[in-house]
Amino acid sequence: MRSFSFSIQYIKEQIGILELLCLIYKEQIPGQSTKKSTKKYLMKFLTHCMETKFGYNQFLTLHINSSGHDTLIEVNHFTQILIVIMALVEFNFIGIFPSVHAKNKRVASSNDVRAVIEKALTMDDDPSNGIFLWLWSSYLTHIQHFYDETNWPKEYQDLESYFNSMISSNVEKAYDLNVLDSIYDIFKGSCFRPEELNVKGYKEIFKTYFISIFEAFKIQEIPKHQLLLECFAQVFVNGGPCREFFREDSLYEKRNSLFTWAISRFPQNFHPLINLI
Repeated sequence: MRSFSFSIQYIKEQIGILELLCLIYKEQIPGQSTKKSTKKYLMKFLTHCMETKFGYNQFLTLHINSSGHDTLIEVNHFTQILIVIMALVEFNFIGIFPSVHAKNKRVASSNDVRAVIEKALTMDDDPSNGIFLWLWSSYLTHIQHFYDETNWPKEYQDLESYFNSMISSNVEKAYDLNVLDSIYDIFKGSCFRPEELNVKGYKEIFKTYFISIFEAFKIQEIPKHQLLLECFAQVFVNGGPCREFFREDSLYEKRNSLFTWAISRFPQNFHPLINLI
């Protein structure tokens, strides 16, 4: 009994630390920190996530009851949220979106990109890997789009010929791992409870996540459209960044593509549009 209570307390402390790290990193998103020193943490944390299946595999698993396992799932969800925030910040996703003017775009160094590419190639079939792989494939797509329109710099030329296969491989693996199911599980978990103090911030993070996806890929090519609609809708319910989306993002064709797709099916199929409004 004593070991059970100690283990659960230990897991709860992990959740507290993860929440704090999420807040610290999220505060860097508006300015999109470009300090080189911060880029070290994503790789270290991503390695740790892969070794522990995003916090789910721990030495104390044998010393917790069913309630403890629920708390461990919360650790897993917060870990996935944090890895998304870290990637958005350290690789300045907003600064490379296709909708951003070319002169304002900032691309990470080829060494930083190469390091994550190599790490992503070693990811196994654990479902927790899908969320990061889908996001990372969108970043590679943004780089490809930018340099195809301008010129591939010398430092990226040895990677240019591999981009298509790397993007396809990451996307296919994310879909095989049921990435939308994983996202939906997080949205329906305790991290996104209406009473959670930081839930609006997490919703803003996933708004940016989906914008990156929509700017990178055609809606028609994304499987499980109904689940995609439900996930995207979950970002905006209960005080989510709905107003911000329509004020800042809906003006861009690609960011608004899910709404365009839903409208195109109305009135024959009105459910997609109803789900979004």
